[in-house]
Amino acid sequence: MEKLLICAATKRELMALFPDLSKNSIKLGEVYPKRIKGRDVYVQVCGIGPINAALFIERAILLYKICGVINIGIAGSFDIKKIPIGSLTIAKEEIWPEYGLKQRGIIDPKGLKYGLLKKHEKIIYNQISIPVRENLEKMGLSFNNNFYTTTNLTVAGVTGDEIEADKLKNRYLAQVENMEGFSIAYVCFVHDIPFIEIRSISNVVGSRDTDKWDIKKALKKLKEIESIF
Repeated sequence: MEKLLICAATKRELMALFPDLSKNSIKLGEVYPKRIKGRDVYVQVCGIGPINAALFIERAILLYKICGVINIGIAGSFDIKKIPIGSLTIAKEEIWPEYGLKQRGIIDPKGLKYGLLKKHEKIIYNQISIPVRENLEKMGLSFNNNFYTTTNLTVAGVTGDEIEADKLKNRYLAQVENMEGFSIAYVCFVHDIPFIEIRSISNVVGSRDTDKWDIKKALKKLKEIESIF
């Protein structure tokens, strides 16, 4: 029977939603059966970063006949006045700002003259739109109006200073930064299965000041993802 896959980059993030999981028994990339609100699902720690995520998510899709993927985890907000720490967000768009031709510090996604993929008469360069309500409906899930609907950036290198954060925010009108979303959205697009990304905000993008971080609060908020089931 086809099932949904709920994936997170780390054990801590996955266990925030499934606290009965045993930390010592969870292995990177392995898929485990679970139940959430009476529904059978699969869960997986896909690893940190776009390469890990793409590799292990595709493996799970092929081996377990996955019919939809939900990526959960914590992330940074580009503006905590608008999207505060502890907020839950659902991505309407994923952008990979590191793909393309880089000149004078600016990356042109079409500068190489090649996209990542052409499918359904659409060329994917560095952006994937996510039809949130349509995908939720396909997966038999509900929309939660308390979630912020956001434009997300996926990076392999986390933004570590405020100047770079402002550049990314202004160039891409980004609201949330993460490390896996685009790659998972891309794999799902390739396989024609619905994808949803839900992130809780743990920090402000660009700041390494731990006073502006609250990972415990963000992890605790992930439990509220149950509301869409």
